Amino acid sequence: AEPKNIISFDNNEYLRGREFLSVLFNAILYKRVLKIIYQDFKSEFPYEIIYHPYHIKQFNSRWFVFGFNPSAPYPIQNLALDRIHEISETNAEYLENNIDWKEYFDDIIGVTKSADQAIEIKIKIYDEEQASYISTKPLHHSQKPVRKVGEYFETSLKLAPNFELYKSLLSYGPSISVIYPDEVVKKMKSLATLMSARY
Repeated sequence: AEPKNIISFDNNEYLRGREFLSVLFNAILYKRVLKIIYQDFKSEFPYEIIYHPYHIKQFNSRWFVFGFNPSAPYPIQNLALDRIHEISETNAEYLENNIDWKEYFDDIIGVTKSADQAIEIKIKIYDEEQASYISTKPLHHSQKPVRKVGEYFETSLKLAPNFELYKSLLSYGPSISVIYPDEVVKKMKSLATLMSARY
């Protein structure tokens, strides 16, 4: 009899860019500066980047490389591998870094690092089923235990707000709401209003 499939992984086999993983890994290992032809979502055409790669991370079934781009506005720029067209090595001198990557990602969800500091974000959960789900599958490692407060449930996180946080919070639909701080509440309200206006 044919053996049955027993385990499945969440992996997008059609996602472009995985062919660059070994090239990037070796460039980090052997400290090589790369010339990357890249096209972000906002650009009509690909463009060239001189890039010092430091770290590779998978998030949400996509691969990202983190490194230094001398012409970028931030010290560290992340590139999605599925947006890379070509990679070649250069003879430029590799700029070392001493970033602790575990610490770098410690106060965010995902891969988007902003200049914002980690803040406490309080969340109200409206039903017991979602409260149980959020208890067993925390939004972030900083999540405090879910507790019952009157008819509802509450928890809090301590992290820097970014695109992935808002996307994660919105994925719970009307089952949760942010109740603190005001700037995160306002952002969630504006996103919810925009979503509602599009239906």
